[in-house]
Amino acid sequence: MKATISSKTTLGQALKENQEGTLEVLSQFGIIHCSHCAIDENQTIEDACKEAGVNARVVVNALKAL
Repeated sequence: MKATISSKTTLGQALKENQEGTLEVLSQFGIIHCSHCAIDENQTIEDACKEAGVNARVVVNALKAL
């Protein structure tokens, strides 16, 4: 995934970059529970991580590694 991804990136932007990989990372960290779960594509990675109680920096690094 592009190195420009940050905690302010929306889930929609991340999904456009790499849908399968993004869904896998979000699932790994408990941000979504299955590929059929509704995702607010306007929500930032930071906000999604706060809701899930996950460190946004760790998730961003995992997304950058895709």
